[in-house]
Amino acid sequence: MNKIFFKAFFITLLSVIHIGSALLNNFDNSEKDLGDVCYLKDNKRGSCEEIMKCDHAKELFRSKRTSEIVNCRFKGKVPLVCCPTLEKPSTFEQILCKTKKSQGTKNARIGEISYHVALGFKNKNGTVEIKCSGSLIADNIVLTVAACVDMNGSVPVIATLGTSPVLNDTWAQHIAIEAVKIHPEYSNVTKQNDIALIKLKQPANLSEVVDTICLSFSDDKLPKELNMIDFAIPNLNKTESWLFKGTTHQESLQKCKTSMSKIGIEILDSQICVLIDSENNNSLKVAGNPISYEENNSHFLYGITTYGIATESLNAVVYTKVNKYISWIESEMEVMK
Repeated sequence: MNKIFFKAFFITLLSVIHIGSALLNNFDNSEKDLGDVCYLKDNKRGSCEEIMKCDHAKELFRSKRTSEIVNCRFKGKVPLVCCPTLEKPSTFEQILCKTKKSQGTKNARIGEISYHVALGFKNKNGTVEIKCSGSLIADNIVLTVAACVDMNGSVPVIATLGTSPVLNDTWAQHIAIEAVKIHPEYSNVTKQNDIALIKLKQPANLSEVVDTICLSFSDDKLPKELNMIDFAIPNLNKTESWLFKGTTHQESLQKCKTSMSKIGIEILDSQICVLIDSENNNSLKVAGNPISYEENNSHFLYGITTYGIATESLNAVVYTKVNKYISWIESEMEVMK
């Protein structure tokens, strides 16, 4: 009898959803199909299933916690929802997420931005020049932009970790690069899908100075204040480096998007745009520089610098939005591990 009642109940529920109920308005995994990997509100891994086959969704509805139901898409008239899986945690899910909360607003202190990675390229004379930034997301994986792993046919050969505030061998780690992976739909012209992964030849030794950063999974819990990291260094043989931390506010992102549209530049849903002062235009020069935020004493990577714009009317930095590429990052990390 209960089984018949439940079936009738959920048929009614589906009808309500189909005519526009706000029950399933959380499209964090929109355009996902049946069986695809998705992520719940607590960032746990799941798969997209029909709502009537997901006990998790039923329980949330029964306990009047419908805002926690994450919708994947509609399959005809049937909604697909993100349902927890009982699979063994993937390599991706085991990413260390314990980086320290940063302090201060200008010069970074030693170990304050412990996830930062400087990417070095070999010059014709054999010296190594650091041209790009990246972020350590696992002990042997660096996330950066595609432009940083293919500079006119030149690829990075070494990753230097522990680069704040000066490049000093006392705490710096120089690790050779084993492989790179560029997003298959990256466009050097439009800068769409400007994202890439780098595998190190050996894992980094995690410490107070070198550590990983968590990934931002959605915009749901985005705080008002975001941290912009600026980095520049002439070459690997120099002992001085510049690693600065500035702040911007969430409200300014939409303002930047509007300003860019006025000069004919569209900011995509997979991008973030931040207006900056002309005095702080180092962000325009170094691709891969991160923008992050802090929650529960941990850093979360929100974006990575793809390009900058400098005109008489505005200075802006455009970032690739990391949470739009979670599934791609996960799948490639499983291959690269």
